[in-house]
Amino acid sequence: MDKFKRLDKEELDDYFYRIANIKWGLCRWGGSQYASMQAIYDSLNKMKKSGLTKEQIWDIIGIKIELSYQNNIERSIKSIKNYFIREYIDIYGDQISDDEQKNFDKLIAKKFKTLDEILNYCLDGSWDLWKTIPFIFYVIYPEHKVLIKKVKDSRSNPDQLFRGNKEELGIKAWILSLHFGVKDKSFFYFDTYPLSDINIQAKKQTL
Repeated sequence: MDKFKRLDKEELDDYFYRIANIKWGLCRWGGSQYASMQAIYDSLNKMKKSGLTKEQIWDIIGIKIELSYQNNIERSIKSIKNYFIREYIDIYGDQISDDEQKNFDKLIAKKFKTLDEILNYCLDGSWDLWKTIPFIFYVIYPEHKVLIKKVKDSRSNPDQLFRGNKEELGIKAWILSLHFGVKDKSFFYFDTYPLSDINIQAKKQTL
């Protein structure tokens, strides 16, 4: 467990890159903006394989995602497909072309069975990981909470301890892999141009 301790005044990004043993900016998931997510994902996998429990991991990194309720995975996948269908209708309406109608018919006929298939559909639809991971995670865990540990040093400022969505999304990707067997390669090659954020409040009314 000692080998996973954070160094004195070590920034969270630096910590995850060191534990994952990867160089800054190198990323198999896509562009360099995903490198921190991947470093977190790899670090958590190393910690888990070393025998650490999730609670020990949360204590070390100072961040915890509390999962108070989980939707049935089959029902969640169905809800996600229904969202894809509504999105298609909202975009094209009555002006859909013949080619897009064929794609829409394929979507209607498609039977998603795994989250890997959902991620692949998002990839083909030019989603980015900033949108894809929180969307899938919210459908499955609608009442989850992100908790930040208070520590008595320079990292006690949440802005220093938890500086953005990249930490949260790296952890969420790891949880999807841990709980549902999502493959590492399912996060590969996503677009890196930030799309508009999902309006979670709106999704509560439609999912």
